[in-house]
Amino acid sequence: MGTERKTFLRLLIDMGKAHKKYCMSRFSQLGLTTGQPKVLTVLSAKEGYLQKELAARCAVEPATMTSLLNNMERKDLIKRETVYVSGGKRAFAIYLTDHGKEVAEEVAAIAKEAEEKSFEGVEDKKEGFLSVMSEIIKNLSLILLVAVVSISLSACSGSDKAQTQDKTPETTTQKEDTMTTDNKADTETVQPEVNEPAPTEAPATPTPEPAATPTPEPTPEPVKLVPDQAPVADPADEIPEEYLTYEIDGIKGTVEKFTYTTKDYAGDGTDLEKEAFIYLPIGYDKTKKYNVMFLLHGIGGSINEWGMNGEESSKVCTMMDNLTNKGEIDPFIIVTPNGRSGKDYKSTSFDVMGLFYEFGKELRNDLVPYIDANYSTYGTKADGTTPEDPEEARKHRAVAGLSMGGMQTINIGMCECMDLFGWFGTFSAAPTSYEGLKIVEILDKDFPDEQIYFSYNICGTEDTTALASATAAVKGLDARTDRLEDHVNYLWQERPGGHGWNIWYLGFYNLARIAFGNAWR
Repeated sequence: MGTERKTFLRLLIDMGKAHKKYCMSRFSQLGLTTGQPKVLTVLSAKEGYLQKELAARCAVEPATMTSLLNNMERKDLIKRETVYVSGGKRAFAIYLTDHGKEVAEEVAAIAKEAEEKSFEGVEDKKEGFLSVMSEIIKNLSLILLVAVVSISLSACSGSDKAQTQDKTPETTTQKEDTMTTDNKADTETVQPEVNEPAPTEAPATPTPEPAATPTPEPTPEPVKLVPDQAPVADPADEIPEEYLTYEIDGIKGTVEKFTYTTKDYAGDGTDLEKEAFIYLPIGYDKTKKYNVMFLLHGIGGSINEWGMNGEESSKVCTMMDNLTNKGEIDPFIIVTPNGRSGKDYKSTSFDVMGLFYEFGKELRNDLVPYIDANYSTYGTKADGTTPEDPEEARKHRAVAGLSMGGMQTINIGMCECMDLFGWFGTFSAAPTSYEGLKIVEILDKDFPDEQIYFSYNICGTEDTTALASATAAVKGLDARTDRLEDHVNYLWQERPGGHGWNIWYLGFYNLARIAFGNAWR
């Protein structure tokens, strides 16, 4: 049996996706993200647009254009020059830098290359295809024009009728009487006042009260999937030494070990008692509310892997205390659980790797509710008190992890529990992480309205374990979905290094400042 022939619409969609995917993969090699190639192309044809004009020319929102230009300015692609417009108001005209012009030429070359590759093997049909496509566009444009005109005329006609009825309210009987007069053929030209009933001895027909115009239901505003928040600066390439040693002794957060009840989700569902560590920030006050980060370990790890177990040498605690003492973050809680959900959760053997994939049930049903009930968070309290705004809790809750914990952040935190978490960090996400297209497909299907407040991702350039999987999962994810915008709520970072702690500690340091920093944007 032959393959089913695709429809015209399906072919157009598939062709557009394939072309965009090819071009974006090439543009990303130039360090460009979504929207930037278009800005370069427009400015290479004509420079000096005002920012508002450029936004209209590129068909993007002014706020989005601001973010694009901020990022491009940091990359030395564009420059702003002050100009004065009507009324003496100051504005900025946008120009390409010398470097920007070079990159714009490369963008044009990639576009040309994409066209050539598109017609490989069918070069003799190119002109005919382009001619047909031009005719199709012309036909569709004409149909659209006719439809718009018809709607406009219909609206005008409806408006005229409504005005006439308001001036000359009539009963059905009166209309019929008018149409049975000897002069029936003349009724089309009769002026409205002629149709008024002639006076008779019978009681006058009462004029009906005009019907009340129903108040239309307000059209709901479309959900804006990219949060309204300022862009972040580029992440740090190294952790400054001052954050890895204590400048002030004695002013530290505290670490506790707690026990909570969960279930053998990979087995028969019987109850289990599990332990986890929790970091309570400097000045922890039960009368206040705190953000929370769930920090996950790798395939051979446990609750001790992040070193956040009360030992003096804990780099996570040291960074947290210094960031808090310097006033660079809002103090937040960190939880380091065991990410295996089953009776053999203490085993670090590869034989129990499947337990990692059941962790979403434990997070949702047991661990998150326990933390909210027993600590000062934005979630549901022990007495059942819930936030007035259901979004409030996830706005203040993050999940992040290294290697296998990075996979769990993607597959579970984002794709199963997006309604619980708003902030995500993946550090060298493991090979079983979902690929980008699947991530977007799941989010669009299961969580169509939830915003991602930030997705921060990092991997080492010499990481033979995770670079390929992390790249397939989250590199360029902002180009696959309208939910993400580079530097606004998404970052991908590569640093020299392998599958190790120099990458993972740097990932934590950057995410702490992004998610709950108060002065970094």
